[in-house]
Amino acid sequence: MNEVILARVGYQARLVCVVQGQPINGAYWADKNGIRIENSWQYKVTTEQEEGIPVVFITATFNVGTLGKHDFGNYTCVGAGNSGEATKVTQLVEV
Repeated sequence: MNEVILARVGYQARLVCVVQGQPINGAYWADKNGIRIENSWQYKVTTEQEEGIPVVFITATFNVGTLGKHDFGNYTCVGAGNSGEATKVTQLVEV
């Protein structure tokens, strides 16, 4: 199921996903075109890993600075492990 986040132009947005697995190699956010999002003056992606028994949890957070119209759309959180990838789509919708 997709997540929907409502936001306004000129404000900020935060998208969060939690990936769990054993083992897990990492998590990242991808933009509307499937391209991995890198940190910039406008975008900040952070990941935090927490060791659990028997799984590992990674929280991937994508912060968008001041929203412009071009920022609205679908973003995908990708979690990767030895057995493949899992994805979660978050739709950022203008209100």
